[in-house]
Amino acid sequence: MKRPELTAIALVAAAGLLVLGVRPCGSWPAGTPAAPVTTSTPARVVSAPMVTAAPAAQIAPTAPASNVAMAVAADNLPYVGNEMILRVADHATMANLEQALSAHGIIITRRVDPLRLVRVQLPDGMSYSNALAALRDLDAISERMPNIKTDLPAPVTNVPPVTSGDLPWAVERKGQALIGADRLGAQAPRGAGVTVALLDTGVDGSHPDLAGRVLGGYNFVDDNLDTRDSHGHGTACAGIIAGTGTANDGVQGIAPQAYLLPVKVMDDQGRGNSFAVVEGIVYAVERGAQVINLSIGTRTDAQIVREAIAYATKRGVLIVAASGNDGMEQVLMPSAYPEVVCVGAVDGELQHASFSNYGDEVDVVAPGVGVYTCGANGTRTYFSGTSSAAPFVAGALAVLRGRNPQADADELRAQLTSTADNLGNAGRDPWFGEGIVNLRRALRDRTDRVFDLAVTSLYFDPPDLRAGQAVSVVFVVQNQGTHPITDARWRDNIVGARSDMRLPHLAPGECFAITRPWIVPDTLPGGSVRFEGSAKTSQNEESMDNNGKAISLNQSVKP
Repeated sequence: MKRPELTAIALVAAAGLLVLGVRPCGSWPAGTPAAPVTTSTPARVVSAPMVTAAPAAQIAPTAPASNVAMAVAADNLPYVGNEMILRVADHATMANLEQALSAHGIIITRRVDPLRLVRVQLPDGMSYSNALAALRDLDAISERMPNIKTDLPAPVTNVPPVTSGDLPWAVERKGQALIGADRLGAQAPRGAGVTVALLDTGVDGSHPDLAGRVLGGYNFVDDNLDTRDSHGHGTACAGIIAGTGTANDGVQGIAPQAYLLPVKVMDDQGRGNSFAVVEGIVYAVERGAQVINLSIGTRTDAQIVREAIAYATKRGVLIVAASGNDGMEQVLMPSAYPEVVCVGAVDGELQHASFSNYGDEVDVVAPGVGVYTCGANGTRTYFSGTSSAAPFVAGALAVLRGRNPQADADELRAQLTSTADNLGNAGRDPWFGEGIVNLRRALRDRTDRVFDLAVTSLYFDPPDLRAGQAVSVVFVVQNQGTHPITDARWRDNIVGARSDMRLPHLAPGECFAITRPWIVPDTLPGGSVRFEGSAKTSQNEESMDNNGKAISLNQSVKP
C-alpha cells in the first residue's frame, strides 16, 4: 500500500522545481514545541483508592545517591530495577507469602487484589535475577514479572511555537470543527453523566476552564490524594476533553458536561511504571469511569497492563490511547492492544503529522498539532502530539456514552470508527486508520436517509514526482451519509483531460478510489497545471461543500 502524501511533492524538472504551493506533508520548520508548563494548584479530593498499601515504614530505602554507576545502570533498564511484581496463587496464602518474602528481605509495598498482584521491593544489592532464583520454589507465587517503566510519548520537537492564526497547519481552536463537534447545537448534551478517567501526570482542578468538572482522584506515584499537576501534560489533555470555555478566550472541550477523574500514574518528570498504571485502571473502573484516556506508553509489552485493560473492557469501560510521537511504524503499548482505541494525529489541514506513529493498529486519527488547551496556573497554551489527539477521541466517546448510556462498549467503539471521515487511501490504512473522527456523523448513524457524498482525498502515486515519470492521480470518494447511494456520477479534469463516469453502489461509510494516469512534464504549460474532481448524486445532499477537491502544481525557479 502506498503512503498518500498529497503535499509531499519533490518534482525535480530540467527547467526548475515544481511545487504545490503548500508545506510538505507532516513537516514543519525546526523549532521548540509549544508544551504545557508547570502547574501547582490543588484539585478537589474526595476519596481513597480501591487498593491497599503497606505502611511506609516497611518500604526499604533506595540505593545511596553516591552510587552513581548503580543509578545509571538502573535508569537504563526497561523495568524498575529494585522491584518485582508477583501474582499470588490465591488470597488465602497472602499472610504466609509476606512471611516467606521477609525472610529474603523482600517487602510488599502495594497490592491489586482483583488481579491477585503484589508489588515488592527488593533489598539493596539483590538483582532481579537473584530475586527470581530466591522465589522460584515458593508455591504461593504463580507468576514473577518485572515492573515495566512507562513514559509520556516522546516530546514533539519539529513544531515551532504557535501564537495565533499565523500557521495554517496548526489546529489552534479548529479542533471542534475538524471532528464535527461544532455542529451539534448549543443545547446538545455533551457528556452529561459520564466520567472520564485521565491516567496521566495529574490535573489542575482549579483551572477556570476545568472548574466544577474535576472529581477527587488518587495519586499512585506518591500514594496520596494529591492529584495536582506539576508537569502540565495531564491538564492539557483535560482541557481537550472537558474544558468548559468559561471566558472569551477559554478552552472548549469536546465533552464539557463530563466529569474528569484525575488518576496520577506519572511523576513530575513524566515517568511511571506498569504497576501504577494497573492500579490506576482498576481504581478508575471501581470509581465508575466509563472512559479512560491513556496518553502514555511504552515499547515493552506489559502483561499486567493487558490484563487490567481486559478487566476494564469486560466491565464496559472504553479505553483510548495515543499511538506515540516517534514518527515510526510501531505504535506504543497500550495503544497496540486490540481492546484499545489507538489514536494517531493529523494537523489542521488533515495531513498526517510527521511525528505520529503509524501501523495497522491505528483505529482513527484526531487533531494533534498546535491544539489550543489548558496551560499552567490558569493559562492557555498550544499542545502538540498524539497525546493531544487521544483526548479528542476520549471526549467524543464520552458524548456518545452520554447520549446512549445503555449501549455496549463495543457498539460505541464501532459507532465511532465506522463513521470516521476517510483520509488518505480508500478505506483503512496505517496512517489514518478508519479516518478522522466525525462526532456529528457518529451521533446520526441511525438516522435514516441522510445523503452525503464526499471527496475525501486527492494524491499522487508515487508521491515524489519527477520529470518524465508516469504517475497516478488518485481521488477517493466516500458515502458519508446513512443511506446507500446508487446513482452518483463522477467528473474530473486532469490537466485539461476530462472524464465522466458512473460511480458504483456505495454503502454508508464505503469508499471508492478513482485513478487517472498522468505523465509529469519537463516544464509546466503556463507555469502551472490543475487537477480537479467532483461527485454528485440526484438526491438532496446534506452538504455540498465536500463534493470535490482540486489542487494546482506551480512552477518556481530553482535557487
